[in-house]
Amino acid sequence: MQLLSQVIDRLILLTKSILPLVILGIIGGNILIEFGLTKKLSKPIKPFLRISNLPDKTSAPFITLIASGAAAYSMFSNFYEKNYYNEKQIIVAVISSTFFSYLGHIPTYYLPFVLPVLGLKTGLMYLSIELFVGLMITLTGALIGYRKLNEPNEEKDDIRGFEVKHDWRKKIKSGTKKSIPTLKKIVPRLVIIYLVASIALSLNLFDPITNFSEPVTKLVGLPGESSTIIALRFVDVYSSIILAGNLLSEGVLTSIQIILALLVGGIISIGIFFFRYSLPEDIAYFGAETGTKIALISLIAELVFRVFIILFVFIIF
Repeated sequence: MQLLSQVIDRLILLTKSILPLVILGIIGGNILIEFGLTKKLSKPIKPFLRISNLPDKTSAPFITLIASGAAAYSMFSNFYEKNYYNEKQIIVAVISSTFFSYLGHIPTYYLPFVLPVLGLKTGLMYLSIELFVGLMITLTGALIGYRKLNEPNEEKDDIRGFEVKHDWRKKIKSGTKKSIPTLKKIVPRLVIIYLVASIALSLNLFDPITNFSEPVTKLVGLPGESSTIIALRFVDVYSSIILAGNLLSEGVLTSIQIILALLVGGIISIGIFFFRYSLPEDIAYFGAETGTKIALISLIAELVFRVFIILFVFIIF
């Protein structure tokens, strides 16, 4: 009876405090995209491109990354095929665009999902660290471009992305409609993982995993309970965030321990993500040789800065 009461209380908390924010955030993010967020940010990107020795006229993919990774990479690929970029330029361009990709996840992932699940304090700390990693990778790419690329010869013509004009009602309807597939994936997963985690916590089912992994997690100053987050991160990002939020709300782990667990899990999952997504997609967009170079450089840069952040957090806190 006590178990049932605890589970019901947690599900009520999920329904009242988390789910509404997740649903509103996902729909709101898609509506903002429909209203042309990318166009408003097109001018500030040009000075950055000049520092990186990339053509001004190829700013569209950088801004489009905030709205759609697939669309942006299609633009990059198109520019590369049409020789607006040579191989060195396309490598620098894709590496330098990392931060804009991270920005694109704010309205669709961090604001509607991570912050409600982890809470404002922990969520903002985690978001800040993720943005810092993306910014460092982007600055690394820009520095490479500044040092290794020649100043581009700009032509008078311009490359413009197409923009479909709708009235505000159609934009809201379109943004809401585009949210449905995401909601169908996230909401059931959120409820199921939260339910399972609540039952497991009440029954102390995480204790065997904790005891088994405790020597490993202690190496990075984490309690054994954090291993469940790391293991889930390896399988599914959303599930690891949900479990982290549950462990945080129950007082099992502190904010810093949650963030470290997510970062360590992120490093472990990078290899899987590389072979499942990054490498195949980069090869598909840019060919085997160039695509492999882009994927490997991105992987190394991300690993370096994530390890640096983990060591910094571990030492400071």
